Amino acid sequence: MGLHQQGELALAQALYKDILRGAPAHFEALNMLGVLEAERGRAEEALRLVGRALALKPDFAPAHYTRGNILLELNRPAEALADYDKVLARMPDHAAALYNRGLALQTLERYEEALASYERALAIAPADDGALVNRGIVLYELHRYEQALASYDQALALKPDFVEALNNRGNVLRELNRPEEALASCERALALSPQYVEALNNRGLALYELKRYAEALTSCDEALALKPDFVEALNNRGNVLRELHRPEEALASCNEALALKPDFVAALENRGNVLQELHRPEEALASYDRALALRPGFAAALNHRGNALNALGRHAEALASSERALRLKPDYPEALYNRGKTLSDMQRYEEALACYDRALALKPDYAEALTNR
Repeated sequence: MGLHQQGELALAQALYKDILRGAPAHFEALNMLGVLEAERGRAEEALRLVGRALALKPDFAPAHYTRGNILLELNRPAEALADYDKVLARMPDHAAALYNRGLALQTLERYEEALASYERALAIAPADDGALVNRGIVLYELHRYEQALASYDQALALKPDFVEALNNRGNVLRELNRPEEALASCERALALSPQYVEALNNRGLALYELKRYAEALTSCDEALALKPDFVEALNNRGNVLRELHRPEEALASCNEALALKPDFVAALENRGNVLQELHRPEEALASYDRALALRPGFAAALNHRGNALNALGRHAEALASSERALRLKPDYPEALYNRGKTLSDMQRYEEALACYDRALALKPDYAEALTNR
């Protein structure tokens, strides 16, 4: 154990194995050899050893913590969660177990429970910048953007060069319709880590929001030069190319993203938008329907699906699709606008006018709504 603590892993491993040859049921040697194998990146062997140790002492909380960490690394979060719960049953104030339990719940998309776990960890260790960042991620997923921003700012007050916090902060600022600040946050992250592909992609998104499309395309391309299979950057590149009136290239970018990740709903929705620009509404409709089969509550796909149906002259279905989008998101100006267009095509002009007026109340500079009104 002394050698292990000094980082002499090969020597420590040899001694642990010597002990186990003479005493195969030596709990401490099994457990610590499992810890060592995990540190060396041999997760499966570590799992086997710690499992043997726990068979001897099923209630030993530190071994459950080690096994939980190994399972989390092996992307088995549900099993990891069970181990962390066993740790916390005996050691309720184990801040690291609470933090890692939050990671497992976050991976399982159980965001409210993950948030509660991070809050408990932070009550014990308020200066844990990692817990603050992960709390921000969970709050972002829960659409609690102001609170997410506050969590990232707390992390950055403790660690100003925390590039992940700077990058994620940019995401939140975009959701809060503050793209200039989002861009500045991404730029700070990239000044610290120029090859941080997530920040390059998010800088592209901020530039897209600012309608600086040529620069956005450059940022996406820089991310893809470093990571060619980065599906989010491929999808965002497709969005940018559509705005640059290069729809064939945009479609190719979306198709490349979907070849890598066929169930990528954002790329399916974006592909539908490009196909509409190419006047291929049947194919666009099929793309939206695939996205909605994967995520039935995807308001943007429902809204754009209404456009495709309207282009096909299927006005009643288009109207129903827009109305489904508005039930999910009542203050959605684009869905109100598209509902108005459909009603206008159906010669229901008073209702169409009411839709345009509601859209303009939410978005006064909505040029298309002003024109159609």
